[in-house]
Amino acid sequence: MGAQVWLGDGGLNRGFSLVEVMVALFIMVLSLVAITKLYVESVDAEAYSDNLTFASILAQEKLQSLVLLPRGSPELTSTWHADTSNPVYLDKRPFWRFWLVKNNDKGKGEVTVYVWWNSRKRHNTRNSTSALDFDKSSCPCISIKGWVAR
Repeated sequence: MGAQVWLGDGGLNRGFSLVEVMVALFIMVLSLVAITKLYVESVDAEAYSDNLTFASILAQEKLQSLVLLPRGSPELTSTWHADTSNPVYLDKRPFWRFWLVKNNDKGKGEVTVYVWWNSRKRHNTRNSTSALDFDKSSCPCISIKGWVAR
């Protein structure tokens, strides 16, 4: 009798088939697309968070300066006001500041300070001549309210 050679797995160790390679590539491409999308979203979220922080600082600063104004100041008349230094730059980013003063019978005025900024996903900001323009804007914004002596 002759000697037999054992091939181990019966000769099935031939490598990967084309279908297996294509499935593996498809899974890798899907993973890379998902990771890239997550990265882009995280960068956008970080930029929005920074802008929101800066806008909050600018709004609070403006409200505080309005509270400290004397009675009868033109900046406290019951109307829509635009900051004369618009756009206001903070960390080399432009922000637009506006405020609306509403009369109160008790000698106080309700002030709402609005700050908005540009966003990659939305329209660019512009100077606004009324609260209606502000409402129509699709730009990201922040608003805070306070009371001032009138």
